[in-house]
Amino acid sequence: MTQGGMTTEAELAQQLADFYRAQGAWAGVEALLGSGRGMGGMGGMMGQQIIVADSDGRVVADSTGRRVGEALSAADLSAGVAIQVDGQRVGALLIQGGMMGGGGWGPAAERDLLARVNRAIWLAALGAAGVACSKMMMMAGVKNIIGCDRQGVIYKGRKEHMNSMKEWFADHTNPKRLQGGMEDAIKGADLFLGLSGPGLFKAEWVRKMASDPIIFALSNPVPEIMPEEVEGKVRIMATGRSDYPNQINNVLCFPGLFRGVLDVHAKDINDQMKMAAARAIAGVITEDQLCEEYIIPSVFDSRVPKAVAHDVAKAARQTKVARRIKKTVIGF
Repeated sequence: MTQGGMTTEAELAQQLADFYRAQGAWAGVEALLGSGRGMGGMGGMMGQQIIVADSDGRVVADSTGRRVGEALSAADLSAGVAIQVDGQRVGALLIQGGMMGGGGWGPAAERDLLARVNRAIWLAALGAAGVACSKMMMMAGVKNIIGCDRQGVIYKGRKEHMNSMKEWFADHTNPKRLQGGMEDAIKGADLFLGLSGPGLFKAEWVRKMASDPIIFALSNPVPEIMPEEVEGKVRIMATGRSDYPNQINNVLCFPGLFRGVLDVHAKDINDQMKMAAARAIAGVITEDQLCEEYIIPSVFDSRVPKAVAHDVAKAARQTKVARRIKKTVIGF
């Protein structure tokens, strides 16, 4: 199945999984890349570099031939798509350049934003929301994420106040191993994502951020910083509150996500389904509607759950976790 004539990233990952299941190893996979069937032809036509890594993160095939044998970074692996056979991760697929239909490379606006967001930071206790958001950002292509807890920046090698979740976070983020406090981490950042507590972001820190900074202050009911405190100083401001523009609320996701899962009797909710939900929410807003105060639809927008359910169900079918393949009428 294709979208607009283009093979999706999920479909390429499935082709690779089928290859590994049949061969029991990655030997010979480079022939698949160059055969013109699915991957090779698509990579050449769309100007993409298609990279396949084994379960240890070492490149076993590269459509350009430049990175074979190289060990991919944790950030690269996190941004790629896991290749799984019978529930076991056997490798990863990474697409660089060009455009994929419905995969890791979305519309032009998304690619432009990712190209500009060189460094993202959030201030959080690194609980479930913080780690989940970090994984989603890495899947979308953000390469440089800096996370903080009450003791300061999380980095690989930090010994104090660490746990297994923070160790994972340290292994997969902060590639330059920045150290220090929250004020140090905010220097040069494009995005502040607050998932912590009220009043923890100081207005004067905005001057330390990159130009046209973005602030998502999502602590409720009192955000990390009130919009009035940074009015005219940031490009985009979002909170979790309904009395300000750009309310970011997880209710935008859940009804449609579960509707899509139930419609196809999905046996798993995988990364591709999560990204499909996120892009469906964003896609409700048309290009001519998009502006600084309208980057995300209202929680009362009836188009959202239908769009999310449709795209989640489609992603489930494409990644073969759907147990009901026949299309059904969405119950909204």
